[in-house]
Amino acid sequence: MSRGLLHLGLGVVVDSADKSLESSVVPISESLRSLRDVWIRKLIDFSRNNRLIYHRELKTGTFSLGHINDEPIRKLLNGSTCSIADFQPEELTAQHRAKVREIRLKAKANEEERGLQTLFCALGFATWPSEDGGRPANAPLFLLPVSVITNERTGDLALKASGDLSVNRVLLAKLDDELHVCIEAEAIVPDDSEPNFDTAFQTFSDLLAGIGKVRATTSCVLSNFDFQKMAMVEDLRNNLDLMSQHDLVQAISGDESARISIAESQRLIDAKQLDAIPPSEELFVLDADSSQQRVIHSFLRHPAHGAIKGPPGTGKSQTIANLIGAMIGAGQRVLFVAEKRAALEVVQKRLAQVGLSHLVLDLHGGDVKRKTIYERLRASDAAARHSPTANGQQIDGKVSKLRDRLNDHASAINTSRESCGLSAYQLLAALTRLRNIRTESRWTGKSIEALTTERYEEARELVAELSENSELFLHEAGVSWSSADLRTNEQAAQALADVDTALTGLGEVESLLLTLFPRDHGVGADNLAMLEDSAEKLRVLSTAVTALGISICEENIGSLALALEPASRGPFGHLIGLLRADYRAAWRAMRKRVPGAQKSPKAVQEQLSLLAWLPAAWRTSSLAGAATAEVTSRYEAAAKSVISSSDRLAAVLGHDLSD
Repeated sequence: MSRGLLHLGLGVVVDSADKSLESSVVPISESLRSLRDVWIRKLIDFSRNNRLIYHRELKTGTFSLGHINDEPIRKLLNGSTCSIADFQPEELTAQHRAKVREIRLKAKANEEERGLQTLFCALGFATWPSEDGGRPANAPLFLLPVSVITNERTGDLALKASGDLSVNRVLLAKLDDELHVCIEAEAIVPDDSEPNFDTAFQTFSDLLAGIGKVRATTSCVLSNFDFQKMAMVEDLRNNLDLMSQHDLVQAISGDESARISIAESQRLIDAKQLDAIPPSEELFVLDADSSQQRVIHSFLRHPAHGAIKGPPGTGKSQTIANLIGAMIGAGQRVLFVAEKRAALEVVQKRLAQVGLSHLVLDLHGGDVKRKTIYERLRASDAAARHSPTANGQQIDGKVSKLRDRLNDHASAINTSRESCGLSAYQLLAALTRLRNIRTESRWTGKSIEALTTERYEEARELVAELSENSELFLHEAGVSWSSADLRTNEQAAQALADVDTALTGLGEVESLLLTLFPRDHGVGADNLAMLEDSAEKLRVLSTAVTALGISICEENIGSLALALEPASRGPFGHLIGLLRADYRAAWRAMRKRVPGAQKSPKAVQEQLSLLAWLPAAWRTSSLAGAATAEVTSRYEAAAKSVISSSDRLAAVLGHDLSD
């Protein structure tokens, strides 16, 4: 987005700025004259593109209004509202209405985008042959600003004058440039009286008749004309002496001394000086931050040309409104100019919102009549006369006290502390940079007073040591020991001993598993539940092998356990089972394997059932041979030590370690 500019000394002109110019007369340099002529040539377009000199009817941009003596033109000049149908001798067509709407639409766009009033009735034309043989000149004599009014009920269009009649000054400039005939606009329409069109037209026609080849016509049209730049042309022509006394204009023309003078006049006050300015000298009508206050106070105390730069939305318009309000409060008059209408309306609206509309006179646009200006001046004068005198001493005193308190606070938080060499502001800034930090530690009162620079450095070194294992002390998620409740050295020592015991037991378990199973056995003890389960399975296997022999692993243990199932119900079940052939066969086979002391059918069936419960990987002959009573006892002891140590550690850490 483009950066905006507020020009001080050009955009805002103060009446007191010219008082120093009265005491001296500055010679007019040739460079300034040449520059003035260049500016005028750029402002006036004498080419055939300028419709104020070479007017031609446009297909959609021109609407014929007849002649100056027609009754509708007379009514329009007298201030009446005239339907566009009155200007057409024949029936008004849809094409006519569309043409007027297009002309109005173009005028609205010019006003919104460029801030220009361009909708005029051209009354009478002056024409003369061109010296180069091209299209002859056809310039409007008079321009009457009008507005197009729509009847909301019928949709009919009408014209009404919205400003004062004026002479086509571009035509006068063209006559002077090409035909060397100088005609003053005031000789045709005096500034100090209400314009009379008949008198003005007759005067202008007589002057043109004296030229010879220029001919005046009475035709009238509605169209868009842009002649606002002629006001600047007149100023450039009539005020060369004032321009020569203006250092900014001299600097633009190339005067080196003027450039140096302007550069030396730039003085921006220090922001620290703002608090020393009495409230009675701060005549701000709107809020202003420190950057805006620096601009306003710098200009008020050291008037100079300058520019304020800033992207949209940074308060340039608000600064202008404050500056205007402050200068009005100081008894100065201000001329505020802008390239576009929107900029004027923003500042005017801000001043109206604070009750200063009676001190603002809007002179923009071609619809401003003398009568309107007189009425506004009369209303402003009446408002000023009846406005009560403001007594701001009490408010100023209150503001001074509040500002002193704020300044004392600012001094307190920005003063360096002897104990640490930092201010409270710097300490808070450092703490703010520590994002996502949570701590329950607090130092207050005497603890802070005792925190000298030396003790701070000592604490810093200790914290640096702790930072090597910061996750433990910051209670970070996923770190087991960060939640440990260890309040004494004895508790910490016991926790370390439990860790050693658990690690030793896990080492023993892993070693025994490698002895009992091949490396790709897939049997492990990944958590406490699996460890306890493996110890139980190993105990069952060892007990069953001791009772039934190693070779039992080569039999179909599941079928045997199922066939002998009646024996689980005791001696009576055994007698009933003997009536079945499968039971008798299974029992004969087991009697050969089981030693005499272990020939209880119920005990044999229970051992078989427990073996059948074991997974296939636990019923191999190799495992049965390795799972001796000693190995089983060692495994159970190691598993028990791991489980008991883990339970104690879980109590210390505050969470389950079964996984």
